[in-house]
Amino acid sequence: MDPNKYLEKIYKESMSIVGSDDKIKSDLNKNITCHLSEILSRSESSKGVITVILTSAIYKILNPKQDIRNHQTSIPNGYSGITFDTKYITPFLKNLRFPAMAAMLL
Repeated sequence: MDPNKYLEKIYKESMSIVGSDDKIKSDLNKNITCHLSEILSRSESSKGVITVILTSAIYKILNPKQDIRNHQTSIPNGYSGITFDTKYITPFLKNLRFPAMAAMLL
């Protein structure tokens, strides 16, 4: 699947759960809701961490056989996390006016 189309799809699904007022509106278990709320509350001050997590998670979903610990092409069987972020993740986040890094360092 095209990363841009996947990001748009998952964003729409997520917004139906979270909504626009930063309150989670679903039947997720309390533990998951607590973790998601913590991430939301720190999104502006932890842009780098959130970008790395999002980049790795989306890459893994789109490439299930990839070991995302190998996030550099210099690592055997690695991929370029920076390239994936620069091409897809950061532009997507900036387009939605979400906290995003100018450049990601892995």
